[in-house]
Amino acid sequence: MQGDAVSACRALVNVLEDQPTEEMKVVAICALQNLVMYSRPNRRAVAEAGGVQVVLDLIGSSNPETSVQAAMFIKLLFSNNTIQEYASSETVRAITATIEKDLWASGTVNEEYLKALNSLLSNFPRLRATEPVTLSIPHLVTSLKTGSEACQEAALDALFLLRQAWSACPAEVSRAQSIAAADAIPFLQYLIQSGPPRFQEKAEFLLQCLPGTLVVIVKRGNNMRQSVGNPSVYCKITLGHNPPRLTK
Repeated sequence: MQGDAVSACRALVNVLEDQPTEEMKVVAICALQNLVMYSRPNRRAVAEAGGVQVVLDLIGSSNPETSVQAAMFIKLLFSNNTIQEYASSETVRAITATIEKDLWASGTVNEEYLKALNSLLSNFPRLRATEPVTLSIPHLVTSLKTGSEACQEAALDALFLLRQAWSACPAEVSRAQSIAAADAIPFLQYLIQSGPPRFQEKAEFLLQCLPGTLVVIVKRGNNMRQSVGNPSVYCKITLGHNPPRLTK
């Protein structure tokens, strides 16, 4: 039975290579999704038959249904380390190009593209320091600002994964990525104050390490009795020779 499934994977990749109708492309991709979902041999069969590049080409399709299904398949295909040698910066570049195209066309992005990128960043940490990932950050920030809640969550997850890798990245990479992510500072501040609870911890963790952010930790308070709800409680912050600023 396993041999039949492997043969079916190869046959479906061949169907996609033959440029069938859009409807047939979607059917073939969905069939491949079912075949690789729980099978490592089938994932490898798809990769060895050239299926990774074929599906990456389909992500750039002008047909939204084909493109989204291809992204969902990439997310599934790279959800573990079975075909790690096929996870490359070019894979990231293809997904990033689709995210950019979606943003240009509609001002927002389908969350499946972001989830496909997250699958690669999560399972293959070596990709986090690559140039295509750095180039994807402005699009992640835009998705965070303008997308649906699902898009915002996927974009925040991607930025959070990159933040976790900065201490191990070359200094120039972590610097470039943090500077690119700094455009998200105002929106991260908003999320910490008013965003969904599940966003707040990641937003705060990310915000603390971005250039242009000042983190002030209050270690002690004097004369704080009956201070709960008291609007007169404040901190005085002085930076250099600037006048003190009050923060309540």
